[in-house]
Amino acid sequence: MDNEAARAAGFEGRICHGALLTSIISGMIASAFPGAVWMEHDIQFKRPAPVGQTFDFVLSLDETIKKPNKTLGVITVAVNDIAGHLIATSRNVVLLPAHAEANAEPKRADAIEKHAEEPAETYAVPA
Repeated sequence: MDNEAARAAGFEGRICHGALLTSIISGMIASAFPGAVWMEHDIQFKRPAPVGQTFDFVLSLDETIKKPNKTLGVITVAVNDIAGHLIATSRNVVLLPAHAEANAEPKRADAIEKHAEEPAETYAVPA
């Protein structure tokens, strides 16, 4: 969007398209669980994501569902701006790859992050 269109829609300026956030989430899941198949995605936007800001994406494997021939993972993602305001939440269901099934256990978000001061993924959206 350009600034005029964004303002006409009620925003202060340009905002990121939701598909951009979704594509980052997809890449994070692929990186954290190589070979996983993304089966379901639900995202809720809480506030606009202005262009030119940095966002933290926090991934959490909340649940594993073991079935006779497969294991599913329920993954949530929180997207925050640098001030800590919640931008979006996402719930995802993935088919975990066979090599990950044996070790698939729910993990809290802080267990997936490298360190609290170094989030697993931080993205800056250029202005």
